Amino acid sequence: MNWTEAASIFAIIIARSIFATESPTFEVTKIEDQTIHFSNELNSLDTKLHRIKVLGIAEQNSKIPTILLEASPCKECENEKSIYFIKADGSKIAQYVYPGKIRNDRTKNLEYTSNAYFGECLKETEQIYVVFQKEKIDRRSKLQSSVLVAKPNQHGIAEELIVNWRRRPAEYYVKNRVKKGKCQEIAGLDRVTLDAFPTPKTK
Repeated sequence: MNWTEAASIFAIIIARSIFATESPTFEVTKIEDQTIHFSNELNSLDTKLHRIKVLGIAEQNSKIPTILLEASPCKECENEKSIYFIKADGSKIAQYVYPGKIRNDRTKNLEYTSNAYFGECLKETEQIYVVFQKEKIDRRSKLQSSVLVAKPNQHGIAEELIVNWRRRPAEYYVKNRVKKGKCQEIAGLDRVTLDAFPTPKTK
């Protein structure tokens, strides 16, 4: 390496150190009723949701991070919680079934069960919401297995429902990521629902 090449490399290093900017870490500072307050220039977001609990933040160093939260859609429906992915500016929102077990109120049969996780659950530096679920599609069928993967990006939330068992990620791998502190499991909630497939009345 001659002097000119060394000087060029040194100039590049100096330029990078001068112009490189690090985005401030986004934090939720306070939750008031339906409003989430932030530490950056977005300031706050009126979610129109109730009983909000922040579960995690994806794309934390971007200008518009995505927040994972649990909430109720109305003030009166205390037992109707869902999981939401919502952009910090309110531009995109996605709603998901709350993890846990759902039984038929009349038959007591299991109609839906799921385990949900958030964080770097499948890959390093890639924060996702992943759900391992089984659900009843119709009256006669057994519970059908699938995996839902939701990944926030600059355009919104990319979702993939993986039904083929050959392509589904293994839950034991995700549980190992939880043990390593890379991923967190979201506590499930057991509840009952009205009969989704009522027996037709005979005349």
